[in-house]
Amino acid sequence: ASAGSAKADQERVVSQKLSHEQLASLIGVTRQWVTTMISLWCEERILRKEGRRIVVADAARLAALCAPQA
Repeated sequence: ASAGSAKADQERVVSQKLSHEQLASLIGVTRQWVTTMISLWCEERILRKEGRRIVVADAARLAALCAPQA
């Protein structure tokens, strides 16, 4: 996406270096769940992997998925 596009405005690079196990511990889930969800969200183009970095490609969709359910 070009720098001026709405999609580019939503992208965020996760700069914190955390293993799947560390991330799982922080949010209270299993390492397997973290790995599964990262893979699923990459397939759905919500996240993107760039080497060992994760880019949040669609912050709005990720936020909607992670919002508490009523």
